[in-house]
Amino acid sequence: MYRRLAILLFLLLPPAAEATQVHVAVASNFRPTLELLAKEWQSNHQLLISSASTGVLYAQIVHGAPYSLFLAADDKRPIELEQSGTGVNGSRFTYARGILALAAPSGTHCKLAMQLIANAAARSISIANPATAPFGQAAAQILGEVDDRVVKGENVAQALHMFASGNTQYSLTALSVLKHWQYTSEPIPASICPLDTSLYAPIWQQAVLLDRAKDNVAAKEFLVFLQSSHAQSLIEQAGYLREPM
Repeated sequence: MYRRLAILLFLLLPPAAEATQVHVAVASNFRPTLELLAKEWQSNHQLLISSASTGVLYAQIVHGAPYSLFLAADDKRPIELEQSGTGVNGSRFTYARGILALAAPSGTHCKLAMQLIANAAARSISIANPATAPFGQAAAQILGEVDDRVVKGENVAQALHMFASGNTQYSLTALSVLKHWQYTSEPIPASICPLDTSLYAPIWQQAVLLDRAKDNVAAKEFLVFLQSSHAQSLIEQAGYLREPM
């Protein structure tokens, strides 16, 4: 009798939501944090993550790349996508404010490191490409001009790799990427110097739902989670300024 009752109750339950894949195009600086958030997301849906500089991802989206969500490192490209109809109107929001930081040789006092950068005494500095990466644009604002001592990486992760491998003496990159590398199996020996945010234009990092995924319930669910207090707390701990909700 009990077995028949259990079978009847099972048949009356609504079917479990089918697992859906959400393909996220994310700026390189936020990838480690997104991977952490994916583990915290209480869902049977799956995130497929692709990362590159914001400008590169934007170009891919404009040319039809099959992404569901765009997590940019600026607000310019999400606004343009929303205005063009490629992004869903009303879905765009700021999920974090990026912080620029200087990676200097281990043991270097941050004040001295910044003086060396300001006085052009540093031999070489790696930054993300200002043409495609918002953190690169912020770094260019700090430097005043991009001269021969500046080495450009495709994104913040590549810029930091140049420093970690000894190819550059300093790196101006995302604080979040620096913090992440300190907790990996091979941490970077470096002095980490967050820069005063008044020294460069705010890095408003915005998310937008793409039109091809406007009916993707899982994608919408993740955007809701991204704005939750739990997700925002994790984002802040990862090296960002928390965006008031």
